[in-house]
Amino acid sequence: MYSSRRLVAALAVAAFSVGVAGCAQQVAGTPVAGAAAGSSDSSSEKSSGTRPSTGSSASTRPSSGSTPGGSTGDVTMATRKATDGYEVCTLLSKDELQRVVGGTFTNDPAGSGFCILQTKDPYQVVSLIVTVLDDETKAKGEQTTVGGNTAYQVVDEDGACDLHVMLTDDPKAFINTLDAGVAVISGGGDACEGARKLAEAVFAKLPNA
Repeated sequence: MYSSRRLVAALAVAAFSVGVAGCAQQVAGTPVAGAAAGSSDSSSEKSSGTRPSTGSSASTRPSSGSTPGGSTGDVTMATRKATDGYEVCTLLSKDELQRVVGGTFTNDPAGSGFCILQTKDPYQVVSLIVTVLDDETKAKGEQTTVGGNTAYQVVDEDGACDLHVMLTDDPKAFINTLDAGVAVISGGGDACEGARKLAEAVFAKLPNA
């Protein structure tokens, strides 16, 4: 199932974003959700899980349809994406999500910064989070691309698979990554294939920065 550490991290990111937005409403100008404060605690955003699953590593093919954007260091940015101003869990409809990852969802997608969904036939746990990419994830993940942007695929000891897609290379951005995760509990299926399909579909729907 979904790790408590990851859930706490998601709640922290969501609370931070809400707090920044609330403060921004009291001053003129456009609120910015990407404050640098708290960056020393970014390692708590690690998106590993203890969700039981079966799954193998997906291919590392890049998606097509990217817009030129350049690169910084070892991070490639074909398309810089917005990191706030939308509800990541509702960018795809329930029917679209079912076509992407398979199965029948037992709960409706909801939530601005993160959500945890379940399917039956097969039984899967699916998660979407807009979060922080920490150094540990970069170190242990297999580097690949989604939509032409650098991404890191992490498979935990139980086979649950997360694909962390960089949305921006702005060093001042507190939130910078889309994390799409799939764990296949029973009924077959490839967790990493599902995570890649989910990441690609959601990434395509994200507004450009």
